[in-house]
Parts: sequence; C-alpha cells; structure tokens
Amino acid sequence: MVSYFKDWMNENGRIHQKILADLHEEYQRADGYYSLRFDSFEDATVINRQQDFETILKKIGEIELALSEFKKKNKEKNNPYLTYKKMLHLTKGNVLLRYGQYMGEHFYDPSEYYHQACIILKQIYDPDSDDFLDLMLQLNLGKYFRNLGKHNQRNDYWRALDEFEEVEKKIKAKTEGRSIGENELWKIHIWLETRMNIGRAHRYLYHIQKAKSCFLEITKGILTEWNKKIPINSALDSFLDKENIRTDINLDAHTDREQIYREYLIQALVQLAIVYQKSRDYDMSLDICKAILNYDPNNVDAKNSKGVCLWKQHRDFKNGAFENVVETQATEAHFDDNLTEYEQIFNSLASNGNRFAGLYKIKCAIQKNSPTEKIQKSINELLNRNPSDREVRLLLGLFLQKQGKYKKSTSVLEKLYEESPHISKGTIGLKAYYNIAQNLFLQEDYHNAKKYYEKIQEECGSDSYPQQKERLQSKLFADTNMHLDSFMIENLRLDAPPIGDLLADIGQGICLMKLGYYKKSKDRYEMILEKYGGMQKRLGEKIRQKLKNIWQYVISIWHVIQNKDEPIFKKQNIY
Repeated sequence: MVSYFKDWMNENGRIHQKILADLHEEYQRADGYYSLRFDSFEDATVINRQQDFETILKKIGEIELALSEFKKKNKEKNNPYLTYKKMLHLTKGNVLLRYGQYMGEHFYDPSEYYHQACIILKQIYDPDSDDFLDLMLQLNLGKYFRNLGKHNQRNDYWRALDEFEEVEKKIKAKTEGRSIGENELWKIHIWLETRMNIGRAHRYLYHIQKAKSCFLEITKGILTEWNKKIPINSALDSFLDKENIRTDINLDAHTDREQIYREYLIQALVQLAIVYQKSRDYDMSLDICKAILNYDPNNVDAKNSKGVCLWKQHRDFKNGAFENVVETQATEAHFDDNLTEYEQIFNSLASNGNRFAGLYKIKCAIQKNSPTEKIQKSINELLNRNPSDREVRLLLGLFLQKQGKYKKSTSVLEKLYEESPHISKGTIGLKAYYNIAQNLFLQEDYHNAKKYYEKIQEECGSDSYPQQKERLQSKLFADTNMHLDSFMIENLRLDAPPIGDLLADIGQGICLMKLGYYKKSKDRYEMILEKYGGMQKRLGEKIRQKLKNIWQYVISIWHVIQNKDEPIFKKQNIY
C-alpha cells in the first residue's frame, strides 16, 4: 500500500502536529479497507465494511470540529490552519473515493460517493500551486474523473488525463536538474503514481501506443535504478536490458526505495499486461502475467488478465500444452466440475468479491450454454444490488440473445445505448450497439444489421488514436526519452492497431455475402486480411478460423459467379 506522507510530515517537525497525524491515520485506514475488498462477496461483509467507512467519516467530522476550534484560538498571520484544512479535504475526499470504489467493486452504485468526493476535493485546492497537498488534491481529482469514466463517461477520461498531466508537469519542474533530498521521497511517489494514471487514462481511451510506452518506461526505469531483472520473454527482455533508455526523473539513492520500486513495478507490469491484452497481443500479455505471478503469486489483476487471454483465445492449458476448448451444452455437473483454467480463475476470484472476475464468470457461463436458471439467478442478484449497473445489464442483453429472445435483448441493449450513445473502442455504447446488430443478423435481417456494422466502422474510425499515418514513428516516444528504432517498435508490438472494429468488419462482410453481394463481400474480406495480416498472433484461434472459413467460402462462390456484382440472394450457412 503506497504511503505518500512519511517524508512530507517529517519535514519541519510536522509529524508532531496531532491534527495532521490523525488525518494521516484516517487516510491510510481508508486505503487499508479498500485493499481488503476481495475478502468476501457476502452481504454481511459489505455491510460491515460500510460501517467501517462511515466510522472514518465520523472521525473526520470530529477532527473538523477540532480544527474549527483551532482556527478560533490561533489568529496569528502564519498559523498552519490552511495546511490542516487542505489535509482534511484531501483525507475526506480520499475516503469517499475509496468508499465508492469499494461499493462499485461489489456491484453497488458508487456515484453518490464519487460526487461527494469531487465537491470536497474542489473546494479548497489551488490549481496553480505545486505544494504537496495541492498536488495530492489534484491527483485525487484526476482519479475521481477516471472513476467516472469507467461508467462510460468518455469525456471524463480526457479530464482525468488533463489533471494527471498537469501534476506531472509540476512535479517535473520541482525536480528537474537536481537530486531529490532525503525528506522528499513523496515527489517520487507522486511522479510514479501520476505516470501510472496517465498510462491508465490512455488505456481506457484505447490510446494503445501511448499506454504501452508509458508502462514500458516505468518498468524500464524502476528495473534500471533498482538493478533488478525480471525475465519475461525475448522481446521485452531485450528492451529492458538496453542501457540507452532512461526515465524522466531520478529514482535513485533512498533507503526506502525497494518498497516503492516493488509496489510500482508490479502495478506497471499489471497495466502492461492489460494493455497488451487490449491490443490482442495475448501471448505477450500471458508472458507478462506469468512473470508477475512468479514474483507475486496472489496478484488478482494478473490472474484476471491471464484468464481473459485464455478466454479470448478460446483455449485451455492442459497437460503442458494449449488445447482448443469446445463449446458444449453444459449440464449442472459440467458447469461445476469440468471447468477450463480460465473458468477456475474467474470462479475463484469472483467468490472472494472481485467484480471483474464476477462479470467474466457469467460471460463464460453464457458462452458455455450453462443452465439458464443459474445464469439468470446470478444476473438478478447483481441487478438487485444496483439496477442501473450498465455492465450487468449488458450481460443481461447477451444472455437474452443467447436464449434466442432477440426482441427482449434488443430492448435492453437499446436502453443502454441511449444512456451511453458514444461508439468507440471499449465503451458500453459500442458493445450494446454491436449486439443490437447481432440480434438483427441472427434474425436474418442482414440489410439492417449491415447498417449497424457500417455505423460502428464510421464511429470507431473517426475516434481511433493515433491515426494511421503515425504508425512506427519514433516521435511517439519523444516525451518519454525512449527513442526506439522501427525494429524494436515492431518487436514490442508498439505499432498502432488498425482503425475500426474487427468484429464489425467481419459482420459487415457476412451480411454482404448473405445478401448476395459476393464481389463486395470478397473485397471486404480482402481488406480485412490485408488490414489484420500483420496481427495473426493477435486475433486468437477462434477469429482466425472464422476468417479462414468465410474467406474460403466467398472465394468458392466467386469462382462460380466471376464479375457478378448484382444480388442473387442465395442463402448459405457457413457455420
């Protein structure tokens, strides 16, 4: 658990001020309670934890009363009241953020806590100041916007990025050209925390290159200064061993550095694994997860990322080798006893209250055709906690789709899209819109399904970042001092992902084929194969096979009807 305050409070004897010490204790207590979020998913445990957070807020209220008395008694010009007041707002804001994060993790609505935190943080912080407390207030304000972004308010990710980059700019200005003193370790904490959050904001915005470069820089900087090596794979090991790549800040020469490095190194590697997974580099992500789990065997995020990679590749690891997983109609016994490795991961983590694993546990059950009563019960339990939870409602739409209840599924998905009408990679809006198209497709309404797929391509194309012209340019890394040659960029898979959405591309091609536009379908699949030709390892076995099947079918028809571009409305089933 990161501690920002130790060196700052030791400066000028500040640790002896009881108000600061009490607030620091409550700040750390809130972080501690949040770190226990995976203890249990049971309602009783959540209620007890709510009471713990409420107790902290009550204690802060008592401190606030004491602070009011302090202000009345200390009228001198240079009294420390403003410092105490900022610390109080920082602590209360952090408690509310952690409270909201904890409740959201357990599928309760966190918005009330987040909004209260925002009000508290904004009330007193000075955006022009580079004082420790103002930097911390601004950093936590960025985290507030980041948390809102998770609920599909995409603009909030941009606002979070603005706050984090401003903090980074200020901390770099304070440290540039000089070493950091023994009582200034907090500056390294804030810089690393800010860089981590800049990378996360880019990841949420699907700025894949930027996110990868940010986490690679942090990893490289820590391992270099710490003089450590963590074997991952040949591509990453070669990069991490290079001597001419450095970070923007001197991390060296502190007795406490090992604890700092360990905390942030694991965070950086976890985020790196996630961003490689997002770019469909599943083998790279799995290698990173393996390295993390060798170092930190109980890391929840690494286990989740490993599970997602296995699930996305539609594979399981058995007897020392990967084997394709076959979709079957699951019996109750099969659901419980014959689990793939990724199901075991998600089931285990979900039982301890991990939201991410809980969602994927249900996704796996839907994919596997598990007993409908069991899936419906799981979804209902989560919606009872928070009826407006968009991720759970998306699962409900997918579950209804799998049952063939297309109109009910579309009704759920349309409401989701109306609430979140922004179509871009990673958003609920895109997922809802895509599955509306899928419902039309499954009902053989190929004409309207094609329109939906086309809109997805238009929206994702205009929203993509960086633009195609920026592929493989080393200037991408100019702000991180990582001037990499094109070979290393390719080896690390730092090239920009293709513009658009692969699944919508595939759906559009199938619709053209189903409508009898075989030449247009052929052209579409030639474009897909060219577009993703350099990403074979990224596509996963299931998608590669689907592309191969469709391509072979379209080519076989094309040989029969050469140069025909009129619809002939032949219905064929390629599945």
